[in-house]
This record gives sequence, structure tokens and C-alpha cells, in this order.
Amino acid sequence: MRNKILMTAIIVFALTGRMGAGLVFEYKASPRIITPDGNSSNDRFYIFYRNADPTPSGSVFNLLGMRVGSFRNEGYTGSNHFQDPAEPPSSPLVWEARLYWDARSAPSGIYIWQIESGNEIYTGTVVVAR
Repeated sequence: MRNKILMTAIIVFALTGRMGAGLVFEYKASPRIITPDGNSSNDRFYIFYRNADPTPSGSVFNLLGMRVGSFRNEGYTGSNHFQDPAEPPSSPLVWEARLYWDARSAPSGIYIWQIESGNEIYTGTVVVAR
């Protein structure tokens, strides 16, 4: 009986505890359209994330599948783009950081981004409009 309980606990941890304490990797991509001019904050595309284990990494591809850039990690930002002001403050286990892609040299077009965190891969699109 004891071995059965232990095995059940291990399976539950493997399914829900991968990020520690049952936390799930969350992300938010912003902005969806970038209009780089070389001098503004709109030259970068950001992935805000929290509850990552290990630190995520990522790349940006053109529609032909060629890698055209990679994300840089800015680490902890000290802000929470996920927090609803109507809710109580987040648990200290929840934190936020960000990755960014500098699109100043990218030509106009549609790009596919890919983020890897642990065993998971997340994808989306971003438009560069000049």
C-alpha cells in the first residue's frame, strides 16, 4: 500500500509539479506589429513570461523557415503584465521576466517566433511593418 501511495505521489508531481508548486509557464507576446525606426522602443518584440523553469530561450524565423534572429533574456523586469489590478497581489512564487528580439534590421514581413521552456515549445507570429 505504501509503495502504491508513493508511486501515485511521484506521478502527480511529474504531471503537475514540473515547474515547482504546480506553477504553469505563462507568457504574453507584445506588440504584435512592430514599426522599427531605429530610435524608438517599438524596435523590439517582447515575450513577457513567468513561472519558467529553466529560463526559456527562443528564435525568430522568416516564412521560409530560416532563422533570422534570437531572443535575448533581460531577466526579471520587476513588473507584472499578468496581474489583474482587481485581484490581490501575486504570490511570491510568481515572478516575471522578459525576452526580446531587436527587429531594427529585419525587413518588412511576417515572422514566426518560437520559445522553448523545459520540454514545451510555444510559437506565434509578429509583423514587421516599415
